[in-house]
Amino acid sequence: MSLGLIWFTLADSTIAPNFNLTGVMLISLALCADAVIGNVQEKAMKLHNASNSEMVLYSYSIGFVYILLGLSCTSGLGPAVAFCSKNPVGTYGYAFLFSLTGYFGISFVLALIKIFGALLAVTVTTGRKAMTVVLSFLFFAKPFTFQYI
Repeated sequence: MSLGLIWFTLADSTIAPNFNLTGVMLISLALCADAVIGNVQEKAMKLHNASNSEMVLYSYSIGFVYILLGLSCTSGLGPAVAFCSKNPVGTYGYAFLFSLTGYFGISFVLALIKIFGALLAVTVTTGRKAMTVVLSFLFFAKPFTFQYI
């Protein structure tokens, strides 16, 4: 499924040749990581008898460290903090809402992993992503190519 979604993403380069190779590599990496994370979380929950809240805490903490290191290495942290300082309601307010909905979403996915296993959870999340892409074609005007199928 992940390879299919990567192929789908590359179809954009045939329609709109103005694309960023770094962006394609990052989204491909994110899709591959998404394919692995369910199994890692399932194993950690079974091995350590961890609760959903613990999984959210550790998953997001590790992600925070990765993002912080990436921003620090690319000198992106300073401009980001300056921008957020100029627009606190728009940035921190939306970040809070995004975090809250993300927490509910990840709690749902972790409940799926705990009850039904990683395979079903990854299938559901990948199906949701595919449905989002299909709906974006229906609601927003966008060129279409056979490679999308």
